[in-house]
Amino acid sequence: VKFHYIVIDNHHLNDNFHNNVELCFNFVLTTYLKQLCQKRRMQNVKLYLDERNCSVHSLNSLQDYLRIELTLANDYADKVSDCTYCNSENEEIIQIADMLANLVYRACCNRNRKSDGNAHLLKELSPEQNMYFPYRYNDLPFFEKNIL
Repeated sequence: VKFHYIVIDNHHLNDNFHNNVELCFNFVLTTYLKQLCQKRRMQNVKLYLDERNCSVHSLNSLQDYLRIELTLANDYADKVSDCTYCNSENEEIIQIADMLANLVYRACCNRNRKSDGNAHLLKELSPEQNMYFPYRYNDLPFFEKNIL
């Protein structure tokens, strides 16, 4: 099992993304998926998202955005087959993703420590093909390889 994560740096977003969280979420996730599918030659990707995600006002907006963006980029039109919103109380995979998100958060909070166990564990679980957005502001010592 490999885990991948995206860190969105709210302090360095441009105003359009900062003021429209849904647009930012959709754009970043779509950009990430395009790169991941290209690098790993993936097919039939299924997304499971926590329906309590407060950044998405309409549960169908991400799926519609993905369909439009991936159809326009012909190479990706058939890659993402499903985008399902789940209640984390009922889905173990979402609970595992929550645990990984907490690990990423703790590693980001402890960025100045020389030997942080969270960062070390994060490197072991997901050493590559992650994303920091916008990347030019990345100063996390444990984050070495951006997918873009």
